[in-house]
Amino acid sequence: MDYIKINKFSMIPLYSQLKESIKSAIEDGILKPGDKLPTELAICEKFSLSRTVTRQAFYELMNEGYICRYKSRGTFVSQRNQQNVFFKKIMSFNDEMRMYGYTPKTELLSIEEIPCSPQIASKMAAEPGTPLIRIERLRYRDGIPVVYIDAYYMADRIPGIEQYDIEENSLYDTLDKYYGIKVMHTKKQFFARIVEDQHAEYLQIKKKSAIQYVESVEFDQEDRLLAYDISIYAGERNVFEIEINNLTKGTL
Repeated sequence: MDYIKINKFSMIPLYSQLKESIKSAIEDGILKPGDKLPTELAICEKFSLSRTVTRQAFYELMNEGYICRYKSRGTFVSQRNQQNVFFKKIMSFNDEMRMYGYTPKTELLSIEEIPCSPQIASKMAAEPGTPLIRIERLRYRDGIPVVYIDAYYMADRIPGIEQYDIEENSLYDTLDKYYGIKVMHTKKQFFARIVEDQHAEYLQIKKKSAIQYVESVEFDQEDRLLAYDISIYAGERNVFEIEINNLTKGTL
C-alpha cells in the first residue's frame, strides 16, 4: 500500500486523498487492470481511517469506473479496456496503453524537414514556408495497428530530433529530457470520415472503413505553439470516453 499517501494535516479531505492515491496508482500503471485492492478494513487499520472515509473513496472510484466490487471476492481495478482517456489527460501513448495492460509499439514511418504549406500554416497560425519537422508514426496495441499520426513540429524548437530514438522512447519524454519542452495543453477537433486507401493499408483495415479523424494543436509550458498533428484512429478498434461534469449549482 505504498502508493497510498495520507496527510492528516492537509486541508484536503481524507477520502479525497485516499481516492486520488488509488486513482493515480491506476493511471500510472502501478495498479493494473484485474489487480485486487486492499480491503477497506486493512486500509482503515494501516492509516487509522474511519470506515466512512474508505467507503466514500471506494464509492467514488467505483462510480468513475476505476474499480469494481464483487461479492465475496473483493475489490479490483476495472478492466477499462479501450476506454480512451487520451482526450482528458495529456499523457503519452505508451503510458496510456500500459495503464490498460496493453503492450505498446511505435513504428516511425518518416521524419523530415519540410516548408510549411498554406494548408498547414492555416492550422498552426504560422507563415507559409516556415521550416517544420514532419513526423509520421504508426502506433500499435498488442501488435495491432490502432492509430496513424502525421505530426508537424516547429523545426526551430526541436533541432536534431532525428538523432533520438522515438520508436522506443516516448516523444513527450524526449521533448522534456532533451529540449526542456513540456506539452501543457492541446486543442482538438474531432471528425467522422472514410479512410483513405493509404491509411487503410497502414491500419490494416478495409478500404472505405469509418475512422475517427482528430486534428490537434499543442502548446508548451510557456503557451507557445509547438505542433499540429492529425491522428487517424481505426474506427472499430477505439472507443473514446469523455466525462462531463456540471460544477455549478442552480438551474440553467
